[in-house]
Amino acid sequence: MKPTRRKSVLEKIARKNLADTAKLKTQLVEQQNHLIEIQDLIVRVRDLQENAQESQFVSPTELRAARWYSLKLSEQFTILNNRVEFIESEINNLRSMSRTQSLKNTKLDKLIAEAKNMIRIERDREQDKKASFVYGVKA
Repeated sequence: MKPTRRKSVLEKIARKNLADTAKLKTQLVEQQNHLIEIQDLIVRVRDLQENAQESQFVSPTELRAARWYSLKLSEQFTILNNRVEFIESEINNLRSMSRTQSLKNTKLDKLIAEAKNMIRIERDREQDKKASFVYGVKA
C-alpha cells in the first residue's frame, strides 16, 4: 500500500475512533450523573425509613399501614441499590472501553506519524532523482 493511501486510511480510522471516544465519554458522564441521582434517592429513602419508625400507633390499621409503607420503602431501597450496582458496572465497562480506545488512538497516531515520515522520505527521493537527472549525475 502506498504511503499516501496508508496515511489517508489511518487518518480516517483515527477520526472514527475519536468520534467513538467522544461518544463513550458522553455516555460515561451521563451514567455518572445518573448514579448521583440514584444515590440522592437512596438518602431520601433512608430518611423516610427513619421517620417512619418513630411513629406511635393508636390502632391496628395504623400499624398495618406503617408496615406496608415500611415494606415499600425497603423494596425501593433494594431496587435503588441494585441500580447503583448496575450503573457502577456500566461505568467500569465504559472506562475500560475508553482506555482501549485511547490506546488505539495512540497507536494510530504513531502509525500516522510513520506514514507521514515515509511520504516525506519518498518525496525527498523523488526530488533527488529529479535533481540528479537535471544535473546529469547518475543515481
